[in-house]
Amino acid sequence: MGTFILQKNQQMVQGLPIGRLENLEKSKQDTLVSGINIKTVNGNSLVGSGNINITPSSSTFDEIQLNTTRTGDTVKGEIAWNEDKENIVYGIDSDSVEMGISVDMGVNQTGSTITKGMPVCAVGAIGASGKISIAPFIADGSIPNENFLGFAHNDIQDGDTGVYITNFARIRQLNTNAWTAGTKLYPSETTAGNYQTTASATWKTPIAQVINQSSTNGVLVVRYSPGLKTSDLVNDLGFIETNFETVSKNLKSWNATFNYVGGVLSSIAYTDGIDTITKTFNYTGGILTSIVLSGDTPSGIDLTKTLGFTSQDLTSITYS
Repeated sequence: MGTFILQKNQQMVQGLPIGRLENLEKSKQDTLVSGINIKTVNGNSLVGSGNINITPSSSTFDEIQLNTTRTGDTVKGEIAWNEDKENIVYGIDSDSVEMGISVDMGVNQTGSTITKGMPVCAVGAIGASGKISIAPFIADGSIPNENFLGFAHNDIQDGDTGVYITNFARIRQLNTNAWTAGTKLYPSETTAGNYQTTASATWKTPIAQVINQSSTNGVLVVRYSPGLKTSDLVNDLGFIETNFETVSKNLKSWNATFNYVGGVLSSIAYTDGIDTITKTFNYTGGILTSIVLSGDTPSGIDLTKTLGFTSQDLTSITYS
């Protein structure tokens, strides 16, 4: 193939005058017009130097398609689909949290690692930072039940800020080999951050249930129920009325099954996916005379609201 050679002061290049060559070059450059021969991005020309900041042409989308085969964690600020968790996850600090799970942040200053799935509680504050200092919870009465916060979402190293779950959720990839599927778990009264299968003197409410028994891929359903956990509402007769009404109020958020006898409501069975409480309605001569709460939460709950009538007029309400 031939080679073009341009010599100083030479007016011809391989038979072409220099002026004509310059005109050809200029006409060629002029046809490189943004939006005609060179595409634009959201109205920004690709011609020239520097970077182009890509921004959406619209802030409204009908849908966003994520990669549904993706696995692994996200980093801070990312949103992605996680196939292992079958859910959208988002990155908080160094943690990947499933969409729909309520979480908060706490600082581990215990001197050791708070491991994934441990029940945790508040033990103080970090100066004026607004951050909570957290530690493994123990149900031996040394820590007020009201300090219970939730469950470690992942391992939290000493000195690190980590995520804890504050509502109903599943925690996967745990060692649940000690319990069979379906076992209800309470916070341990002997080992901080551990579980036991029976209620303690100071804690009456199950906080987790085993979904899958495994040494490596165990699954717990955990839940934080502040309205049903305070032990003195169960044990102190002076709070029976408060306990009955508090439990009744909390049941409104549970799934309910209504049972009728002869067209009259006889009972309502409530469940939150772990526990079941039954509200039984007793009638005398077609008039409601008492309501009984019985079931799992708190352990062995048996509360009665008795309605007293005189000539069909309600004259008294007592609790037992």
